[in-house]
Amino acid sequence: YADAHTNLGNVLKEQGKLDEAAACYRRVIELLPQAPEPHYNLANVLAQQDKLDDAIAAHRQALARNPDFVGSHNNLATALAAKGETAAAIEHYQSALALQPNLTEAHINLGVMLAAAGQLDEALTHYRRALEIDPNQPEAHTNLANALMSQGHLEQAAVHCARALALKRDSPEMHNNFGILLAAQGKDEEAGRHFEHALT
Repeated sequence: YADAHTNLGNVLKEQGKLDEAAACYRRVIELLPQAPEPHYNLANVLAQQDKLDDAIAAHRQALARNPDFVGSHNNLATALAAKGETAAAIEHYQSALALQPNLTEAHINLGVMLAAAGQLDEALTHYRRALEIDPNQPEAHTNLANALMSQGHLEQAAVHCARALALKRDSPEMHNNFGILLAAQGKDEEAGRHFEHALT
């Protein structure tokens, strides 16, 4: 009964019992060999276990069964990015967005990949698009601020740093980023307060 194996796998995954969850998803693959979903579920568990090569292979199996499987394009891209395969990651994030243009996570992640590849203007476009879809995405605000800061647009960057911090007040990363920006603006005392916050 494939649904029961899937549901058990999902529960085990939530409990952190990843080996047992993977076994459930593998059983579903045996029962439904042409279905993409069990390969996707297995891939996500494997990625959680840092078995990236196996996760990538499982996502590719899902996409072989359904080339329009958005979740596998997105999560395959993330696994490829973790292995430093930037060009391939960009390609799969773009595929995910072609299928689901309002996928905020893919816009943010694609922006990170493009920024890493030195394509800052394109990265800015995706961060801004993510914020059009969801203005309360602290990661998008932070990444946009960092990209703007690297281009010397400190005032614009400050707006997004402040917004990110308002959304995640307890985040050491947000305080650290704001501190870096304030120091770049010569506001050392204020920057120091944020660095102290990041350390507490």
